[in-house]
Amino acid sequence: MKSIHTIIFTIALFFVHTWAMAQNIEQWHKLDSQQRKEILDKLSPAERMELFRNAILQEVVKKMNLPQDKIHDFTEIYSEYQLKIHAVKEAYPMQENLDELTEEEAKKILNNSFIVSEKLLEIRKEYAKKFQTIISTHKVIELFHYEGRIRKRIMERKIKYNDADKNNKNMKP
Repeated sequence: MKSIHTIIFTIALFFVHTWAMAQNIEQWHKLDSQQRKEILDKLSPAERMELFRNAILQEVVKKMNLPQDKIHDFTEIYSEYQLKIHAVKEAYPMQENLDELTEEEAKKILNNSFIVSEKLLEIRKEYAKKFQTIISTHKVIELFHYEGRIRKRIMERKIKYNDADKNNKNMKP
């Protein structure tokens, strides 16, 4: 029972924060990369994640070109969806140094990756049905495709910044 209250509280907090952050998303796009970096450096990891989730939510809503009367319902369901996806990924964090693992540890991580994939698929199926109560099946497919493009873009940026970080560390005396 306590976990249900926690989830409800988290969702309510998320909506309040989403509304506040939506006001800043437009301003965010007007900042140059140095200004963005300075702002991000001042945020806690949880605040950065929240900013990131809100930015994705705003981008998805904009890209989906939803009618005004469907935005609220879509946002509510999409926010729940994001929280569930995040919870699964948090429960099974990625391992960084794969070369240092024993064979047994590697097998466990491999099996966990299958569990994560299955759980994520179940969440997508569950929320595809919920999304279809608000938007057409075509729009649901568009949503999932767009999410894939967002993930790809994020990974490309992450690789780019990680490579830049490595180069900067190698250049320091």
